[in-house]
Amino acid sequence: MSDSPIPIIISSAEDEQLARRVQQALGSFGLRGELRAASTFQSPGHLLTMLTQYEKDPQVKLYIAAGKYSQALAALIDSIVTRPVIACPAPGYNSMPLPEEAGCAVASSPVGAAVMAAKIIGLADHALAERVAQWHRQRTERLVNEDANLRAG
Repeated sequence: MSDSPIPIIISSAEDEQLARRVQQALGSFGLRGELRAASTFQSPGHLLTMLTQYEKDPQVKLYIAAGKYSQALAALIDSIVTRPVIACPAPGYNSMPLPEEAGCAVASSPVGAAVMAAKIIGLADHALAERVAQWHRQRTERLVNEDANLRAG
């Protein structure tokens, strides 16, 4: 497991289950998600303090905003930080447009957010890049086997 934390920031406790799913998916790649809560509306000062501390830590490689309003949270985070930001909206909340200047990505699921994070960090971590490649090979093998079973059956 990597010692580098990946902040998973949520706006409220309602989003904790989604954030924990992101955290679990990150763990499958050996990455450590760190759950945090801060709201763009209710606690912007707390969010700014949190991000300022993370930006001083060279081990923090990216941020994930998860939850109902993750795209708004991700856009604000992106306007403050220098590292990549991934939004992982809750189901049914993924149609919110981002400002055209926002440089953050949107993942459609917790697993998608984890894969995206692993690929970004894997650019500088060859062992992680190999774990991502292995994950893809396993998925491909499973699908090829499913196809063979359907054709046989």
